[in-house]
Amino acid sequence: MPRPQDAAKPGPSLAIQEGHLEVTRTARFAQLGRIGAETRQIWFVCHGYRQLAARFIRRFTPLVDLGCV
Repeated sequence: MPRPQDAAKPGPSLAIQEGHLEVTRTARFAQLGRIGAETRQIWFVCHGYRQLAARFIRRFTPLVDLGCV
């Protein structure tokens, strides 16, 4: 019987095809801190489906003191 983890592995007869999809959309984002001379790192973090960005980003507040935006 096939195992679930084997299903994600392409076999010799399975060709992966890449395509492009044009999407017009406006997305919201949240930012902690401001980019400036003291910025050491810029982090992009992605929240899960139906999570509020403003609540999710609060978990990263300690990084602002380390020079991260």
